[in-house]
Amino acid sequence: VQSQTYQDFEHIIIDGDSTDGSKKVIEKHKSSFSYWVSEPDAGIYNAMNKGIRASKGKFIYFLNTKDEFYNVEVLKEISNKLSIDNDIYYGNLILKKSNNHQERIIYTPNELTFSFFLKRTIPHQAAFIKKSLFETVFYYNEDFKIVSDWEFFMCAIFKHQVNYQYLDIMIAYYDSTGISSNKLYASTFRKERQISFKKHFGRIIEDYKELQLNRKILNTNRFKMLLELEKSVISKKLIRCI
Repeated sequence: VQSQTYQDFEHIIIDGDSTDGSKKVIEKHKSSFSYWVSEPDAGIYNAMNKGIRASKGKFIYFLNTKDEFYNVEVLKEISNKLSIDNDIYYGNLILKKSNNHQERIIYTPNELTFSFFLKRTIPHQAAFIKKSLFETVFYYNEDFKIVSDWEFFMCAIFKHQVNYQYLDIMIAYYDSTGISSNKLYASTFRKERQISFKKHFGRIIEDYKELQLNRKILNTNRFKMLLELEKSVISKKLIRCI
């Protein structure tokens, strides 16, 4: 973060009273930070909410431990595009393994649809969020361990109809060893999403499932028709050959 060529930003550190030496590193470089704290917290989203409340800027951006900016020009490039006309700006990421080997690029779409969020989300490492939006929508749900940022984006975009803009920019390297990528927490992820769906979109989710099912049936019928047509064409060709 400190190596960015653009320096007009607050660098806020929220540490959960780490015992791995992180606190000593923070104290050594504390003059580089706008604000920092190292104290016990109630989890990832409690820490993120602390950071939001401590910030004074117009837009919020989150980097977790082991995440890093794509290059030293990211904030400079982003700063030229941020405007109060939009509430959320988001771009692309590179998913990396623990050995820093590039695994794959995560592209996000220009248009954010409900079906997109049924399968994926915007990683917060790819998004710049207007601070005032947390007052309008809500702060991150501290009862969840994994899906609070997903829940926030869903409600902001589909309930509050906020303005957003896709930026075709590579923003960060996203560490794939975190809790949200850990298969051991897959059941927790599904459970939390179900709770959130029922709370915010309970009236439409069943209709949406029915719509998706009808589409699958329609696609299946089309496939059967194409298969029968193909068989017919093949049969005619065989007859000609005979």
